[in-house]
Amino acid sequence: EDDGTLYTVVLFKHESSRALERLNHFLKDWDGVAIQTDGLPLYRNPKVNAPSIKQGCMAHARRRFHKCVRGLPKALRQTHVAYEFLQDFKALYCIEREMKSAGAEDRYRYRRRESLPILNKIRSRLDKLLPITRPSSDLGDALYYLDSEWNYITRYCDFGELEIDNNQIENCVRPFALGRRNWMHAKSARGAA
Repeated sequence: EDDGTLYTVVLFKHESSRALERLNHFLKDWDGVAIQTDGLPLYRNPKVNAPSIKQGCMAHARRRFHKCVRGLPKALRQTHVAYEFLQDFKALYCIEREMKSAGAEDRYRYRRRESLPILNKIRSRLDKLLPITRPSSDLGDALYYLDSEWNYITRYCDFGELEIDNNQIENCVRPFALGRRNWMHAKSARGAA
């Protein structure tokens, strides 16, 4: 009996390619509310048979700014504009930790009150920097990724049920990534599955 409870499902399915047909075959019977992915262009294709709520991953955007800061000399790291973005991401994650055990409605209201002003600040800084930043630089890569994923990574503020990132999913898949060397015998799609 359906009691209206929403559940998060983490599912790993090995496929031999990332072709649109394979993804649509996998999702053909899907009746979930949202799907959360990284920014792979395939997932943004309008021909994907996915729920109307397509959500991105804030951690993927944050990582690019982290890479930018990490590539700088230590003396310059905290004065670089990428560090300002990292501080804002840190504040967003702090908000998420504060309400980890809250219900969906409380999370929604709290995010609207606390997270949206930070996101607006990030967006404003992003809009100022995009036209004057070389896309091929580390900062440019981070800014352009953030801009292209903006509508997806900010969607979590519209729904208390959604998460800020897909780290839960990635943590579940991590043992497979770490075990690849041990599983070299899986030379076929059937063996890998």
